[in-house]
Order: sequence, then C-alpha cells, then structure tokens
Amino acid sequence: MQTIILAAGMGSRLGKYTAHNTKCMLSINGKTLIERALDAINNAGIRECTIVVGYKKEHLISFLGNHYKNIHIRYISNVVYNKTNNIYSLYLTKELLVQDDVLLLESDLIFEERVITDILACTNPIPPPPPLSLQLRVMNRGWMVP
Repeated sequence: MQTIILAAGMGSRLGKYTAHNTKCMLSINGKTLIERALDAINNAGIRECTIVVGYKKEHLISFLGNHYKNIHIRYISNVVYNKTNNIYSLYLTKELLVQDDVLLLESDLIFEERVITDILACTNPIPPPPPLSLQLRVMNRGWMVP
C-alpha cells in the first residue's frame, strides 16, 4: 500500500493565506494540513508516500524532507501546476498507480484519522461496475439515426 498526495495547487481562493505558501502548509490548531494527513497514514502503517508538488514546492519539500516519522516521501513535480488541475497531477503518478494499491489524498483536506484505518480495514471488495453498453447515434439532418 502506498499513498499519493496531490499538493500542487495554488490555493488562489484562499487569498492572503496562500500568498506565500501552499495550502497544505496552513496550520489549524498548531498542526499543518499535510502533517495531519501524514500522521493519519503513518498511524495506519503506510510507509510509502508520493507527494505531487507544484506551487511553492520548495517550502513543502524543505519542511518535510524525504522522511516524516516512519514514512519515506518522494516528490513528483508538476511544473505546469498553474495551467493544470489535480487530474493532471494524478496523471504524473501513472507509473506508481500500477505498482501497488494506492490511497489517494488531496493535501488540503481535514478528516478524522479513523477514516484511513476504516478504509484499510475494509474486507469487502468493491464489486466491478456492470458492463457498459454503448450505442452510437449519428446526427443526420436534425434526426437521431441509430
């Protein structure tokens, strides 16, 4: 099991709070959002984490380094963070997605720690979706033709 945390966004809607730092470095009751997420995954026993960084990445990398408690951290840089969204940041991790199970987190979420442990403790696999049935219809002079 590995964790991927998407943390490249600019957080522009937060205005002055993210003018000089990334969203996940915001402190709530004395602890940054990224520390809260990493504490939850550390306490759940996950030891590998990849963080996709972009905006003000040097602050986050300097703050965390390559280890946080028992977690090894690697970074992937989204150099076009100001032109893309979190889906592109996730795309940058495509090689990791096929290597192991992934717990995907957004870096700016606040959640109860037990959410992670409950997910990991789940023994009921999610059933696959039913097969898709696609029909191609062509627009012909304003009419739908099967």
